Amino acid sequence: MKTEYTISQIAEKLHITTNKIRFYEKKGLLTPMGESQNRYRKFGEEDIFRLETILLYRSLGLSIEAIQNILQCNKKENYLTHMQNQWMAVNNEIHRLSEIRKSLEMVLDKVYEETEGQDLEKDF
Repeated sequence: MKTEYTISQIAEKLHITTNKIRFYEKKGLLTPMGESQNRYRKFGEEDIFRLETILLYRSLGLSIEAIQNILQCNKKENYLTHMQNQWMAVNNEIHRLSEIRKSLEMVLDKVYEETEGQDLEKDF
């Protein structure tokens, strides 16, 4: 007999909220294997694995739409395309943040140069 879990049991097991599981259900990423006699949704081990996969993809920054596409298509080329696109997006964000950091460093250097020897607490 397969082990069955309720939404609360899965949420506790994976340290997520039941609302998050319901959200993934609503988006069509996760489908319970059925309902118990008291109308609770039942999930199996395969559902837990699928949910862990969804959570991994979300932690990598993939959109719900990209995850839907990966799970529905289930082809290596499709998977690689999404991962490469996400890699490029992350690289672009790192570059953008690096430029912001450089700008902040220049501003801070300028402030320190102009206020050398002054009591900064009075001015701010």
